[in-house]
Amino acid sequence: MIMIRLVCFLLLFSGLQYAQAQHYRQDNRLDFNQGVTAAQQGNYAQAYCIWKPLADVGHAEAQYRLGWLYAKGLGLAVDEATAIYWWKLAADLGHADALFSLGWAYEHGDGIPKDIPQAISYYLQAATHGQEDAIELLQLMLMRNNKEVARGVGLILQKDPGRLGTMSTIAVARANIRKGANKNAQLLGTLKQGDAVVVLGNKGNWLRIWVVEYQKLGWVFNRLVSGYNK
Repeated sequence: MIMIRLVCFLLLFSGLQYAQAQHYRQDNRLDFNQGVTAAQQGNYAQAYCIWKPLADVGHAEAQYRLGWLYAKGLGLAVDEATAIYWWKLAADLGHADALFSLGWAYEHGDGIPKDIPQAISYYLQAATHGQEDAIELLQLMLMRNNKEVARGVGLILQKDPGRLGTMSTIAVARANIRKGANKNAQLLGTLKQGDAVVVLGNKGNWLRIWVVEYQKLGWVFNRLVSGYNK
């Protein structure tokens, strides 16, 4: 850490006041990208020196990248607690990847006590920003009929039906929607041709769907849905 501070001092000695960059300069994006280039070249100390002042003044992407330097020990000692600190700051600014990283940390207990409900909460927030890894994980959790995920996904889909899956319609005159992925599962209702559904995933020949009109989750045989009936 002492060596990194020394490098930072030498880099900043020329008069570049990065701590004031957000307020007084118009090229902080260029500064950030210089940090990206440095990291890609394996010069993590220089990347740290560029990103840290930007992170201090609220640059969400710099905060997120700084978190990864700490999480992976890139030019720094591994410090998961500090990584989480920076990710939380970025997440508070709506950074989708930071939200996902926090979800992963809580799910796996990386640098923080394992907390599945908290992990799901972060995954759901990331999904609302279109973070594809979070969407994929939530879809997998839905395949396992996770009730907490189902509630959260339902809230997202009420506002934006296509956010977590593929919009489609029922292709036949009548289609039974079931609680599980088999024909003997409890019948939840019957849809008619043209009814809108969101396909969230599949288990064999069965599709996990969100029924737009009734705002509920269920399963339907794939041949009953447009685009899946071949």
